[in-house]
Amino acid sequence: MALSRATTQVLWLLKFFEEIELPTAKPTIINADNNSTIFISMNDKNYQYTKHIDIQYHFTKEKTKAGEVTFQYIPSS
Repeated sequence: MALSRATTQVLWLLKFFEEIELPTAKPTIINADNNSTIFISMNDKNYQYTKHIDIQYHFTKEKTKAGEVTFQYIPSS
């Protein structure tokens, strides 16, 4: 859920930067501290244990596949 929210914020900022003609590098890297969520977002395969995830949260998977964002693991400590 947090990655979905971060992804929407990043896309909003990218659109804003595009409007003010500020160049940006793609894909945008989003740091996260949850390996499972990163794996699910970056993997095209759907698993039995992910069926409970609401459709709106598969948005991160779509944006990763499109090359707009990527996720990087950063330990929370």
